[in-house]
Amino acid sequence: MRRSKNVEIVAVLIFIFLSLAGSRESSAQSNVAVRASDIFPLHSGQLTTYHLYSTDTSGNPLMATEAFAAVRVEASSMFFDGSQNVSLVSDSTVQHNSDQVNEVHYATDALGDIHAYADANFMSLFAPASLSKSLTPPDSFINYFVLSQGGTPYHMLSLKQDVTYQTLPVVIRVELTGQFRGVEKLSVPAGSYDSAFHFTITANAKGSLNGASILDQATAEEIWLVRGVGIVKSNMPSVNKGLVQIYGADREMTGHWNATAPAAVSEHLSEASIGVYPNPTSNVATITLGEHASSSQILLFNACGMQVANVSTNGHTNEFQLNTRALPSGDYFVSVRANGGSSKLLRLEISR
Repeated sequence: MRRSKNVEIVAVLIFIFLSLAGSRESSAQSNVAVRASDIFPLHSGQLTTYHLYSTDTSGNPLMATEAFAAVRVEASSMFFDGSQNVSLVSDSTVQHNSDQVNEVHYATDALGDIHAYADANFMSLFAPASLSKSLTPPDSFINYFVLSQGGTPYHMLSLKQDVTYQTLPVVIRVELTGQFRGVEKLSVPAGSYDSAFHFTITANAKGSLNGASILDQATAEEIWLVRGVGIVKSNMPSVNKGLVQIYGADREMTGHWNATAPAAVSEHLSEASIGVYPNPTSNVATITLGEHASSSQILLFNACGMQVANVSTNGHTNEFQLNTRALPSGDYFVSVRANGGSSKLLRLEISR
């Protein structure tokens, strides 16, 4: 009887040990389950659209309405500057200038962390023009989104250069650091998300003239990413302090399409009466307006976020014929803005 109880006790202890070991393994796996490459996917053909909101250095709006911008993954699995698994991305979310399109390279390492090629194109995405034009970028890959270190701040970039400010020689030092802040709930025009990964990229700029400090300013950009999607929102506040003049820039995602998504994706539309056909089209696309036929504005953007058409409806018909003959083949976006101020986005493919 005693032996039987001992065996039973040993069995229970073994069960508890295995359970604890399993729970530790599960916990460890959950901690590393999400990698930076999961929340910043770089699949060829992937397309994300945004609304941009810009303010001047005093926080006043620079435009009456938001601008439209897009980020498109042009190629992936490339070899570039000694690095493998590099993706080429076209990005028109440049601060307060959605007409400019930059080509940026991103690389994914063995841990799934994302590195960005810090050239002039990348620097212009987050650095003020006055600063990015004065500094010579390192033209090398730097840390961008790092999840392998948890919430520990990580180094991104260090620059020290002599520049001229109002004919005076000034020494400028810039330190970029990143940090994962946690997972939060977030809502943007494209939808609501329970798990948005929040990162902060901080730029510390210091300047000296003849050894005396004339600049000591820290600015931070807040970025939120969603698994399988990428950046859904970012915020950079305006700064107006001495030598530092930075325009504020916010962006919010309005749509996201993977390479395999159909051309007529419209899941972000709340009114079923708004649509576009045929899709793909060659010469003419018909836009159905339904109850929004009166005084609607139709804007057409190419895949890089540049506006290529802007027309107003006459309010006498529920459909509008959009002439696309002069436009090259490719992906486009139709923004239908009702007279009430709301706007709906549709994807259109022109193919010949």
